[in-house]
Amino acid sequence: MLCIHTIIHLFSMIIKPHHESSHHLCKLASFCALSPHENLSYAKTIFNQHQNPTLQLCNSLIRGFSTSLVPQETLLLFRKMIVCNNAKPNNMTFPFVIKACTVLFRVKFGILVHNYVLKYGLECDLYVRSSLVKFYANAKCLRSAKLLFDGYPEKDVVCWNSMIDAYVKAGEMELTPLKL
Repeated sequence: MLCIHTIIHLFSMIIKPHHESSHHLCKLASFCALSPHENLSYAKTIFNQHQNPTLQLCNSLIRGFSTSLVPQETLLLFRKMIVCNNAKPNNMTFPFVIKACTVLFRVKFGILVHNYVLKYGLECDLYVRSSLVKFYANAKCLRSAKLLFDGYPEKDVVCWNSMIDAYVKAGEMELTPLKL
């Protein structure tokens, strides 16, 4: 089995210097960001050198950093995506950005991300919605989590577990079945 350094070396030989091969660069960065042998620093180098990163490239790095030891990089990449990039966030972007906000307990940034979810019309996406319920529940914003939870007819296991967990942590377990 090839190690990641060998694969990076092979790709660097395939991709000619100063020749932007968006497809190959995106594939390489995605592999570096998402493989079990991740190399996020190399993936970020590719991202930073790419003049117009694609949505797939942005999402790969955002996803990779959201589960890494440095989830704050997710928020920086998202901010760069919003401010400097033509790639519009989608339903594959937001769950990982929201996850990073949850892990880092960045409530204000999470609320800002929720506003972008609304701006892009993705509030009905099951994964985005579940991420938001979990975010607000973990932030101890039970009222906001409950409003989101109640506002959607289709609830998944993550939504239910997030709400039950929030009520348990708030010491309101006996009221949970009545409230939900």
